Amino acid sequence: MILHAGLRKTLAYRLVLSILVFSSVAALLSTMIQLFFEYRRDMGSIETTVAQIQNSHVGAIVPSLWVYDLAMLETQLQGIKNLPDISYASLWKDEQPIAEVGRKTEGGQGRLSVFPLVYSHRGQEQHLGILQVEVSLLGVYQRLWDRVIVILATQSLKTFCVSIFIFFLFYSIVGRHLKTMADFARALSLQSLDTPLVLQRKAVKGAENDELGLVESAINNMRHNLIQEMDSVRLAQDALAQSEERFRTLVANIPGIVYRSELLPPWHVHYISDRIEQLTGRPSQDFVLGTVALGQLIHSEDLAAVAATVQRQVAARAAFEVEYRIRHVDGRISWVFANGQVICDEHQTPVWLDGVILDISEKKQTEQQLREQDLLLHSIIENTSDAIFCKDTMGRYVLANSAALDAMGHSRQEVIGKTDFELFPRESAEIIQRNDAQVLSSLSPLIAEEQLQIASGESFWHTNKSPLLDAQGTLRGLVGISRDITEWKRAQQRNEELERKYLQAQKMETVGRLAGGVAHDFNNMLNVILGYTEIVQGELPRDSPSQGALLEIRKAAQRSAELTRQLLAFARKQTVAPEVLDLNEAVEGMLRMLQRLMGEDIDLAWRPGKLPGPVKMDPAQIEQLLANLCVNARDAIADTGKITIETGTAIFDASYCAEHPGFLAGEYVLLAVSDNGCGMDKNTMANIFEPFFTTKESGKGTGLGLSMVYGIVKQNNGFINVYSEPGQGTCFKIYLAKHQGEPEWMPKEEIQPTMAGGHETLLLVEDEPMLMKMTTAMLNMQGYTVLAAITPGEAIHLSREHAGTIHLLITDVVMPEMNGRDLARYLHGFLPGLRCLFMSGYTANVIAHHGVLDPGVHFLQKPFSSRDLAARVREVLDAPYPADEAS
Repeated sequence: MILHAGLRKTLAYRLVLSILVFSSVAALLSTMIQLFFEYRRDMGSIETTVAQIQNSHVGAIVPSLWVYDLAMLETQLQGIKNLPDISYASLWKDEQPIAEVGRKTEGGQGRLSVFPLVYSHRGQEQHLGILQVEVSLLGVYQRLWDRVIVILATQSLKTFCVSIFIFFLFYSIVGRHLKTMADFARALSLQSLDTPLVLQRKAVKGAENDELGLVESAINNMRHNLIQEMDSVRLAQDALAQSEERFRTLVANIPGIVYRSELLPPWHVHYISDRIEQLTGRPSQDFVLGTVALGQLIHSEDLAAVAATVQRQVAARAAFEVEYRIRHVDGRISWVFANGQVICDEHQTPVWLDGVILDISEKKQTEQQLREQDLLLHSIIENTSDAIFCKDTMGRYVLANSAALDAMGHSRQEVIGKTDFELFPRESAEIIQRNDAQVLSSLSPLIAEEQLQIASGESFWHTNKSPLLDAQGTLRGLVGISRDITEWKRAQQRNEELERKYLQAQKMETVGRLAGGVAHDFNNMLNVILGYTEIVQGELPRDSPSQGALLEIRKAAQRSAELTRQLLAFARKQTVAPEVLDLNEAVEGMLRMLQRLMGEDIDLAWRPGKLPGPVKMDPAQIEQLLANLCVNARDAIADTGKITIETGTAIFDASYCAEHPGFLAGEYVLLAVSDNGCGMDKNTMANIFEPFFTTKESGKGTGLGLSMVYGIVKQNNGFINVYSEPGQGTCFKIYLAKHQGEPEWMPKEEIQPTMAGGHETLLLVEDEPMLMKMTTAMLNMQGYTVLAAITPGEAIHLSREHAGTIHLLITDVVMPEMNGRDLARYLHGFLPGLRCLFMSGYTANVIAHHGVLDPGVHFLQKPFSSRDLAARVREVLDAPYPADEAS
């Protein structure tokens, strides 16, 4: 009974019951419809039978009845009776039955049909009687009832089976899962939320999207949501607990003192936090109990102002803020900041003051320190040597220290609020404004060098500018620091000039070494060419046709030798014999030659200085200086013009030398050559002393003239300045060191060398075979006995093997094994009376230092002629033997 009661409560039971009822009603309805159609079919069959009797049997019965054949009639009636559902058949004549078959159906369960029997005889119809046939409906009803029993039985069985199947199917697919869900929901609690609902279902594709899957997912989602909600509630509870704890901690640990006090002085408190004890030395209980009031702690000098401020804000029901001093129990004074708000009751009547009191003693101390730091910063800014300034975004000055004001040449009142265009010349202001605009537009610092025209003149400033932003990052202007680097800039320019000159010197040294190497071998070859040319010229008659060709060869060799001398002069490698001479006398001795060199169209003016003083240098170098400068001036004059030569004195002090790198302080003799020719631009002036640099057409100049001038000046420790402008002419000023000692040279008449020979024995050492052979021939022609050696070793061997006296050593200076000076020293060891004559195209500092011959040294410059050789040999042989010959 309990199971039955439980079963009746299930969905499956109600579902099956509903299916049974519906199926029964549906079966009944379908059966009734089916019976209706069966009944109509059976009735149709009866109608068909009656029609068959009318059509078939009535015609057969009429003849039998005409002849009144009763046996036939009974047989025919029996045939009718045998038709389906026919229960009775009879013939009636004159309302009397004449033949009957079967019995009539009782209870009105039959259907009687009457057929008239008419016989046609001789064209007349004769009414013979009637035929009565009764169709029994009992068969129809019986068949209908049998069908009802069969249909109801089969439908009931089918409905029952389907219902049972549906019951178990529903229970299997739905019912048991519903029970599982019901059990899950019944057992669900806060402790079991972690257990998900799982329906034991077969793995069927799409099952998770059917109704049970959706319900399962919904229940699990609900469980998950409940978990989240529980977590949220738990978090909210924890947050609430933490908030309460924080509030308690905040009130206990807040730097300020929370209070609630009365509205009127002396402001007894209803509540005050414990931190009041740290500030006043009195516990909070003293205030709450009314032993001490807040107003009693306020400094007497601040009490009136505090009371006035508080009462005014209370009357306006507005918040108040006030700073004042309070006293500690130990007498210490502290600064506090108090704020408060009027608290009203439900009738909007003010009842309390709620607020916070903060100890701002450190803040007050910090403010004092900041004021002191501001004063210190202001002092630093004002006393620094760098110009410090601030400008707004419109370029107006808002701050400028004393250094900036001094640089501008204006007072503070004249600078503040002004722009650079109101304070500086326009060109300088544009430079400043351009740099300011870059800083303001890019919001990036800028380090720039500004060349400005200020009160003290043109100056250079190293400026560091940065954008000025407020706390919100809004651009407010710029701040800058400028340092006057004018002196540093000038020093840098001097250093650059020194570096340029150093590089020039290095280049000249390199070219000098090259020129020295070239000159040594080149002069040897030229010496051979010139020597043999001279020998051949001497052997040929003067009217020989070959004399002209030999003269051209000689001229070409001499021009090549001159070119070599120019290279050595430029490189400061030529060998010179300096003398103390008067510059005015030296120049005057050259004027006639220079005038011929300039031609008739150029006026050569001579302006000697008054007693310019002596200089010590080779007279030949003076000639080379003037000749090259005058030729350069002549070439700069197109047609007619003027060249002026001047002398004078100059004194350079340390300040001038500081402004002009390369100059040394002291007294100098000036030699100036100027012209009114075409002049030069800056690019040309920067290169005029470069070797082989020329502005002339190809083939019109070697480019070594001014280079040689520069080399001669530097070789004599002098300086040279050039002044020129295009179309305004050029002026070269040469400064030569003034000789400070006693005169070492007196003018003497120049003696033309002679071809005097001799009979002495000479030791000739020359590493160039052709030159050695030529020199030997020259000396033999002059009567000398020559011991010729091609190496120093061979010369030493010859000198030891020679039995007679060797009067003179003639040696090349630069040789592979041993230089000429070392050879002479070695031979002097065993030939103490040996005289020496050195010959070379390049001495390489062996017998000369920086081109200046050592004292007592006899030197013959290659290339040389036979006349030069004869004169120089005779001069050395006839000169007194010096004590330091061997040195």
